[in-house]
Amino acid sequence: MQVHHLLEAIRATAHEYERTQPAITQALRGIVARAERFEAHEELHSKKEWQLPAPPAGRQWHRNDGWTQADLPDGFRPLMADELDGGLYADIQWKPSLLSKWQTEGEWHAEGTGWFRTTRA
Repeated sequence: MQVHHLLEAIRATAHEYERTQPAITQALRGIVARAERFEAHEELHSKKEWQLPAPPAGRQWHRNDGWTQADLPDGFRPLMADELDGGLYADIQWKPSLLSKWQTEGEWHAEGTGWFRTTRA
């Protein structure tokens, strides 16, 4: 008789688990989703805002405004103020306005406006 009662208890427990398992799974998914959103929020707000790096001692960038991290991928830096001599150079790219794309062709002038970047060391 004990086996019969044990079997009935196991069946009842299995039935209860099957009945509540979707609700438990859904609740756990909700908890995980909230935790992931919280983690993403924390990560977003804990990152420091990008800033233009400081130029080498005793020198200055040709301009300090309008730069974004995307403008200076690895290997690029802004042109120095004393490097603005006009002309056409293979290691210099420029964009005439914030909405422009980076260009490598065409002559630019030292008195011209825009942003200039280079791969020079």
